[in-house]
This record gives sequence, C-alpha cells and structure tokens, in this order.
Amino acid sequence: MAYVESTWQDFYKEGTDFLRTSKGSMYSEKFSPEIIYNLCAMSIEKFFMALFIKINFMPYNHTLVDLVESIKVKEELDPELERRLLYMNGFQEICTMEQYSRTIPGKEEIPFFVETTEMVNSYITEKLGKAS
Repeated sequence: MAYVESTWQDFYKEGTDFLRTSKGSMYSEKFSPEIIYNLCAMSIEKFFMALFIKINFMPYNHTLVDLVESIKVKEELDPELERRLLYMNGFQEICTMEQYSRTIPGKEEIPFFVETTEMVNSYITEKLGKAS
C-alpha cells in the first residue's frame, strides 16, 4: 500500500468540513453537545495543522493547549482566542501526555464552541495567506 502525504490544503478542507458540520448541527437534537464539541475540536486541530504544515513546524502534541503553545512559538495569538481555546481544552484532554480528563458540556456551551472555531478559521485563513 502506498503512503499518501497530506497537504496543508487537505487539512484546511477537513477543518472547513468539520466546521460546516458543527454549524449545521448546532440546533439539531441528533447531535449532543459532546459530539458538537468534538466536531469543533477536530476542526480547530485541522485548521492549526494546515498552518503548521505550511510553515513547516509541528506542534508538541494535539491537545488544544498544545496547539496554542506551539503556535505561539511562531505566530502571535490574540489573547481572547487563546483564552477561548484554553477554556475549551478543559472539557476534553484525550491526547494529553499526563492524565486523561473529560467534562461533558451542556447545550449552552455549543454557540461558544462554534464561535471559537469560526475565530480559529479566520485566524488561520489570515495566517495562511501571509505564509507564502
């Protein structure tokens, strides 16, 4: 079987797809807040990975806090976006090297997750345009 290398464009498209799905499921009873959180977290990770691949720099790990700390090595990050991402990180740390933890979010958290993911999309889109 041949190995296929993903491009930054592949990751960006996947981030866009996860964001579209999370936005479309915001008011659906078919998707729990936990599922929407995970869709948003996957979207955020994909967007960050698109930029990391484009600038040829890999994150320390893939938790939201690791993505924040890694991007700050190379780029400036808006303090409000950082605060939001660190807040989201507290809900599910499944990739952490220390200890697994999980908090199930409520429905009231869904708009915050989607808005934060949209903010990440805007941030990464801008950075990708400058990283030519």
